[in-house]
Amino acid sequence: MIENISYDEWLMTYSPEEAMLETYGEDIARVVATDTNLIWTLVETDYGELISNGYAYVNRIGYYIARVPHDLEKQILVDVS
Repeated sequence: MIENISYDEWLMTYSPEEAMLETYGEDIARVVATDTNLIWTLVETDYGELISNGYAYVNRIGYYIARVPHDLEKQILVDVS
């Protein structure tokens, strides 16, 4: 099941940390050590940039760690373009 939400709804619902984490170094070590249900990935797609719940590797730009967990049973997409 795919759920599309707005950027504002994502901010209010999941309370991500303000800074995007990089895909290397200390940042990626922190991401990998975090529970998957708190990770969000900023990815580049043919349709623009999206934030997707969970840990993605392909086309990733960076990561966010949220304070509120997401449901691992569904894919949540946030349009940020």
